[in-house]
Amino acid sequence: MGPWKWCRRRHVTSHLGSGPPGRVIGSYIDDHRIGLVVMGTHGRTGTERYLLGSVTEAVLRKVTVPVCCVPMSEL
Repeated sequence: MGPWKWCRRRHVTSHLGSGPPGRVIGSYIDDHRIGLVVMGTHGRTGTERYLLGSVTEAVLRKVTVPVCCVPMSEL
């Protein structure tokens, strides 16, 4: 089953915030008692990742709930 079909059968929420992504997403998770985070990842490495940062990595370091990282090529 593709990710979009799976999502249609679950309660999925989106939120727009501003600030450092790891902190904003972490706060949202804590405030709303989120049990699972599903994030897309570009899979950047090396200099590209250093220059652009890694939102997924920041979130993984901030949160205590499971995080499912899906390569964007699969979405």
